[in-house]
Amino acid sequence: MMKPLLLTLSITFSLAAANLQAQDYYTGKDTIKTATETFVVKNYGSYFSVQNVKNVKMNAFQYDTKTEKLLSEAETGFPSAQPDKQMFETILNEVFTKEEIAKYSNDGRNGIGLYFVIEPNTGRTLEVKFEINNCPEINNPIILSVPASKLERLELLMKQKLIWSIPKSNKWKNVSDIRAPYGYF
Repeated sequence: MMKPLLLTLSITFSLAAANLQAQDYYTGKDTIKTATETFVVKNYGSYFSVQNVKNVKMNAFQYDTKTEKLLSEAETGFPSAQPDKQMFETILNEVFTKEEIAKYSNDGRNGIGLYFVIEPNTGRTLEVKFEINNCPEINNPIILSVPASKLERLELLMKQKLIWSIPKSNKWKNVSDIRAPYGYF
């Protein structure tokens, strides 16, 4: 009598663990609420854009603070700003285990892309946007199993700790903010 019960429990736990691992937090959602934040989710087919509803600069126009002239993307482009890579790694390791980093890392088709808005005078991180790549032909449910609470923590730590090296060129001196893609982890 005890063996069938143990076998049933074992199978139940195995199925539950498999379902937890493949949990999809993003498909079919417009917003996701965590304990303290709300994230907007947009599905673009091969990737999901996930960003804090408080982000106001990420999708806004950039302008020159001296002339108050709006700048086009062609005028601003992407800067050659570089994050403190050691701090970036420290933050990742504070939020994710090594196993999670390996599981969620970019394999050429799937991964989490990071985009930033940076304050040009201090190099401080102002906003973070995540792009969770999930090519439909691969349909990797693992990448969609990253809990929004992990993204919330990652965003918070990056805003608190991640400083960027900004080029000293005049081009960035008067720009209100800088948008910079960092790539994937």
